[in-house]
Amino acid sequence: MLAIDHKTRTADVAVSIEIGDHAEPVSGPDGRTVPVEEVNGNYTLMADYRAVAEVRPKELAATDGRGVTVGYNATVKLPLTAASQRFPDDQYSLHQAFDLLLPDGYTLSGTKNKSLSLAVLPLRNEALTDWRTVVRNTSPTWYVELLLERSSNVRKFVYGVAIAPLVLGLAAMVIWLRRRDRVPFELAAAILALLPLRSVLVPNDVPGITRLDTVLGIELVFIATAVTLMAVVSVFARSSEGVGRHR
Repeated sequence: MLAIDHKTRTADVAVSIEIGDHAEPVSGPDGRTVPVEEVNGNYTLMADYRAVAEVRPKELAATDGRGVTVGYNATVKLPLTAASQRFPDDQYSLHQAFDLLLPDGYTLSGTKNKSLSLAVLPLRNEALTDWRTVVRNTSPTWYVELLLERSSNVRKFVYGVAIAPLVLGLAAMVIWLRRRDRVPFELAAAILALLPLRSVLVPNDVPGITRLDTVLGIELVFIATAVTLMAVVSVFARSSEGVGRHR
């Protein structure tokens, strides 16, 4: 997987297509059997019955210079099942069945089937180092299941930074409970620290209110409520002290 478009819920996926040494024989329009790489016309890569790429016959039999078939790599745009609002626990998955459709006039030898069986493997990109990718090639191998989720280190980092202002606020509340003379300055600092965290931690292309937004919102309401209660208690405490002195 190369890139995710959250607005259209699609992904650019690099796939490797391998025909292998056991490809079915192909019959041409004249009934003769021809090798896969000598078919006259382009193959069509299908993903769940949608055409996603054109493949030239020679590319299916490409070699690495040492006689080893390396197959054909294609970049295709595929629909995703996305859970963006769960950030940083968001997940993206795709479930695709692939076929390689023969050009007009060609069929598999001895049958009327116009699709060639193949193995498809999504290629991992270095840009996804912060992601955990799970690929399942079910039987037959032309059906691919791919799950993309953020690594545990990324999730721990995001949540750790997000709760840091809350820890600061709780420490300030403990100090206040011992003195009760004024609202601690640390609580104001905690609120100020919360405000920019959303723009720092949540990627710009993740839409809507995320799970992290909920966490930050709860923290903000909690600290703001605590500040209000402390202020009220401090005011009443000072009023009581003033009344006591006048007596």
